[in-house]
Amino acid sequence: PDFIIEIGNAEGGSTTFLANLLDLLGHGEVIAVDIDHSIFQAAHPRIHVITGDSLAEETLGKVAEIARGGRGMVIHDGDHSREHVLSDLRAYAQFVGVGSYLIVEDTVIDLFRAGDGLGSVNGPLEAVEQFVREGPRFQVDSSREYFVITFNPRGYLKRVS
Repeated sequence: PDFIIEIGNAEGGSTTFLANLLDLLGHGEVIAVDIDHSIFQAAHPRIHVITGDSLAEETLGKVAEIARGGRGMVIHDGDHSREHVLSDLRAYAQFVGVGSYLIVEDTVIDLFRAGDGLGSVNGPLEAVEQFVREGPRFQVDSSREYFVITFNPRGYLKRVS
C-alpha cells in the first residue's frame, strides 16, 4: 500500500511494526490517528502522527492530505463502541484501494457475554455486520482467519469494488 491508516495507536508498538514492514517493502507510510498521543512513543520517518478525534473534520482533512492519490488500507483499533466503529468505517472506507483491506480489530469481544470482563454489547462486530450490509464495496474475507483463532473474526473487510 501507499499508506496504512492506523486508528488507535496507544504507545505506538504496532505503528512502529507497520513502519518497519513498509521499510522491508521499500514503500509506503503509516498515518497514526488517535485522540490522545500522550503515551505514544513511536518515531520513524514513515510515520505521520495526527492527534484528534478520528471523525473530526480537521482530522479527516489531514488524513486526506497525506493520503491524496494513494492506494491504502485501514486498521481500526480505536474506540470499540458500535456507533463509533461504524462511523469510522463509513468515513475511512474512501481511503481503501480496491483489493486492499479495512481491518477491524477486537471484533471477538462481541462474542463474549457482557459483564465477563471481555464481553461487549454493541461493539465492533455489530458495526462490521451493519457496514457490510450497507453496500457491495466491501466483503468479509474469512480466508484471512486461517489460524482459526483470531481477535478479529469477520474483521477483515476486502474492498471489491
